[in-house]
Amino acid sequence: MFLKKLVFAFLMIFCGCASAVTVNVNGTVVGRAFEGIGAVSAGGNSRLLIDYPEPYRSYVLDFLFEPKFGANFHHLKVEIGSGQNSTSGSEPCHALSASEITNPNSENYELWLMSEAISRNPNTILDCLMWGVPKWTGGYWTQNTANYLTSFIKAAHDGWGLNIDWIGGCINEDGGGANTSWLKYNLRPTLNAAGYSSVKIQSEEGKNDSLPWTLLDECMSDSALNAVVDAVTYHYIEDASKWPSAAQIAWGKPMWDSEQQASGGDWSSAKNAVRTMNRDYIMGRVTKIELWCPIDSAGEGVFLTDTGVMKADTPWSGNYTVRPAIWGVAHYNQFAEPGWKFIDSGCGNLTGNGNYAFLKHPTTGDWSMIIYAESAESITVNLAGGLSTGTIHVWKSTSANQFVQQADIIPTGGSFTINCSADSLYSLTTTTGQQKGNHPNAAASAFPYPYSEDFESYTAGDMPKYFSDMQGMFQVQNCKGGRSGLALQQMVPQIGYGWGTETEYREQMMIVIPGSMSWNDYEISTDVYIEAGEVYAAVRKGHSSWMSTGLYCGYAFVLKKDGDWRLCFDNTQDSTKMLNRGTVPGFDGSKWHNIKLRCIGERIDAYVDGVHVCRVIDSQRFAGNACIGGSSDLNQYDNISVKPVTGCIGWEMVNERPPNASYTGSWWTFNGSWYVFGDCTYSDIAAATATFPFYGRMGQVIGTTRNDCGYMDVYVDNVYKTTIDTYSNPAVYGGVLYQTQELPLGNHTIKIVVTGQKRTASANELVILEAFSSTTNHEIGGNLALSATASASSFYQNDPTWGANKVNDANYTSRWNSYTNSCWLELDFGRQVTFASARLTEYENNRITSYRIQYYDGAWKDACSGTTVGDSKVDAFPAVTGTKARLYIDAATNVPSIYEFEVYAARGDRDLDSDGEIGLSDLAIFCDNWLEQGCNSCCGCDGADLLHDNKIDFQDYAIFAE
Repeated sequence: MFLKKLVFAFLMIFCGCASAVTVNVNGTVVGRAFEGIGAVSAGGNSRLLIDYPEPYRSYVLDFLFEPKFGANFHHLKVEIGSGQNSTSGSEPCHALSASEITNPNSENYELWLMSEAISRNPNTILDCLMWGVPKWTGGYWTQNTANYLTSFIKAAHDGWGLNIDWIGGCINEDGGGANTSWLKYNLRPTLNAAGYSSVKIQSEEGKNDSLPWTLLDECMSDSALNAVVDAVTYHYIEDASKWPSAAQIAWGKPMWDSEQQASGGDWSSAKNAVRTMNRDYIMGRVTKIELWCPIDSAGEGVFLTDTGVMKADTPWSGNYTVRPAIWGVAHYNQFAEPGWKFIDSGCGNLTGNGNYAFLKHPTTGDWSMIIYAESAESITVNLAGGLSTGTIHVWKSTSANQFVQQADIIPTGGSFTINCSADSLYSLTTTTGQQKGNHPNAAASAFPYPYSEDFESYTAGDMPKYFSDMQGMFQVQNCKGGRSGLALQQMVPQIGYGWGTETEYREQMMIVIPGSMSWNDYEISTDVYIEAGEVYAAVRKGHSSWMSTGLYCGYAFVLKKDGDWRLCFDNTQDSTKMLNRGTVPGFDGSKWHNIKLRCIGERIDAYVDGVHVCRVIDSQRFAGNACIGGSSDLNQYDNISVKPVTGCIGWEMVNERPPNASYTGSWWTFNGSWYVFGDCTYSDIAAATATFPFYGRMGQVIGTTRNDCGYMDVYVDNVYKTTIDTYSNPAVYGGVLYQTQELPLGNHTIKIVVTGQKRTASANELVILEAFSSTTNHEIGGNLALSATASASSFYQNDPTWGANKVNDANYTSRWNSYTNSCWLELDFGRQVTFASARLTEYENNRITSYRIQYYDGAWKDACSGTTVGDSKVDAFPAVTGTKARLYIDAATNVPSIYEFEVYAARGDRDLDSDGEIGLSDLAIFCDNWLEQGCNSCCGCDGADLLHDNKIDFQDYAIFAE
């Protein structure tokens, strides 16, 4: 007998046969009431949705809340914001002081979202929960906090006409659990006294507790507590250790899985929504799950921005993404509403993680059956007890196609069989009206750049479009300091109590300016009014990690009210992250000032009121968007602008898998919002390679360093260069793992080889790649020759080693060598160009005795002439225009040999800081490079070599002083 079973199991596995299951369902014996699949809008993830233009904003909302259109969320829980960071940002506070609770601020995007849900489905269940509270409350378990929470319900009612159904009597995921005394003697009486006796209390919203559901045990032994707790809630009920006990179930109080992650909304997330709802009821009689979060509407670079059921994070374009998870939720919510009854005999497990649940309409015989088939299944259902035996409508989802209606099933004698394919979702129902909703979409587009905002189009109290609070709360307010008009003000007067702790949350206030994490060379400028403390402007913000949003602010220029300043990297409060510091002479802290921070390559420059105050050279990060922030004071910002700047080097960044890249060996990908482009490619297998081809002068490999990373070998143009240790603790995302030296203009490759080795402290040998960058502006310092094609009358012994292409490769060790004394060397620009100077660098200094610089505009014409050249010579002449330039050598003592033939559009640009004007900051840069030599490399001498003669001297000063 055992052998027969073994053979049968073998055939089932290897023949792909469907397992057979029989389900006998009796409609007269019902279980608990289904309470719906809901959404949790919290942590700042919904921030940008309100900024979407119509009709696209309404389209997104339809997919979330419209009955029988998309996800059809039955329940919406929102964060009661406090101005404290709660994951991907901080949410607005409705009462910044105790005096405001009687007239709370209802300008809140979570209340707006609630109103939109209700407008589409008046039966939507509304819920709210705190993550943090303001400083004035004195902590979580105070009467002030009970008043604060109650005033949120008042703001919803008075400002939006909303009647909130539930409130969390706890802190989100607080390890200490609910404060039961506070529930009984503070929160419930305060709600009742304010006229909100119908608002129910759910608690304790715990996570990873060693003894979950303990609040149920307390309710069993405390009748007063049992009377005020209407549902018990827990997060991420993943296994048997998290399921309620038989005694806890028998107590009969509603139990919810009140947070599950949507995890990016992919097919796995779609399956998880159904599997989890089925499993939670089957194993624990849990009747509701809620998904965090309904929508990815947070900007680039903040923590956990790729978790939503749906995506809409580019309001400037109107583009949105309907992810598979929308249809996973629809498999439940379009087929059963809150109040439908589970039929326990119709709920059970299938092969592997597969399962099914059967629900019945409370007053009719209609029913729905929701199935997750991990493996192929043949399910026979026998209907009894008044359940409808009419036509059964079938909807199916797979990884390739979601929510597709199938052929109807007609029961025979109250029975039917459905054959389910593996890795599929099914909804069977006797009801109608389900649909796979569809709306037009807008084309995706990049954020409009350059960007500027003066806030004059808003009214006081508004939050400006596209900005996202990370810590604190920023609103448009009337200007202070004698300035008319409007400005952006940080509103939280004191740092409050952050999520999960009674201690003050000490990160600085911060708001992210919209943009792209791939921005590299640019500047941010803002006017600031420092009422107290300090303010900052930052460039190249990093990807935030867990609850550390303010610790990845990038290069931040911090200015205090007394004129002291410092330039920091990523953490403005850590002295080890300070790159420079000083004091602005004669600073008047009672007035408005302007601060500006510019990044070009490794060069970071800071300005106060247009005066250059410092420069640092740093290569810790080369890309990231911008932000502003400061201390927890009511400081203001105005006339914010972000614009690209051009320097000696421009960089273009692409993801780690551009079409021309090649990988060998074993590599894997992983998605995460903290990576530069939202994903990474990684390997720990020795000899795995990644090769990045590029055209330009320099290249960079961008990646992650952390405590499980190892060594990688680097090859440039197939020549070994170095071994890089990518270990760090703590982790750094989006950093430069390797940058080449300056190379001749042309095609190059960088190859990364995983060594499979590591330092002792590392937990693994990983190499994690995020992006690749290469230079874009190839004409260094305006040298037009670098983009030209060189040719010559001859070269020595026809050996390409001495070819004409050596004179415009920016390499002062390679050279052209003529075969005759009388000869010419030509640069073909391929277009009309204007130039006014040329520099020749000659081998052995004294071979040439007579030459001419010529240009071609239909005929060759002389621009200038000379006798000897020597080591380096610059010829300046009235500007000429042509398609070619030529060095014509009339006489020489030996065959001429030239290292570089450089042609410049004009003398150097005196605007050394690229800010559009000649000023003191340009003079400061010039003085920093006084008497420097060797200025012929990328960014050499910061562009101060105005004569292009490879040195900074009085001739350059004469040009600068004109």
